[in-house]
Amino acid sequence: MVEMGAMFLEMKSLVEYLQLYMTFSGINIMLLLGRILKLMDFQPRLGVITHTLALATADLTHFFVIFAMIFMGYAFIGHVIFGYSSSVRIVFP
Repeated sequence: MVEMGAMFLEMKSLVEYLQLYMTFSGINIMLLLGRILKLMDFQPRLGVITHTLALATADLTHFFVIFAMIFMGYAFIGHVIFGYSSSVRIVFP
């Protein structure tokens, strides 16, 4: 039984390392995308994209803040209404 506990703890640490790796991979992809957009600024036709995103940053930020608030509201209402009546139970670690 002690061996099973040790295996479980080892597996748990491996899962935590995998989650950390996935988080860093996502951050790396976002940084690479930003770097590519910065490098596209030298050509006039491709620079239109970066200039448009730069001008629309404030509007996009406001949109995503409002979108996140509305989405979280609907998710909360859905959980309150349908959360206890669901026959499938999902357990997160």
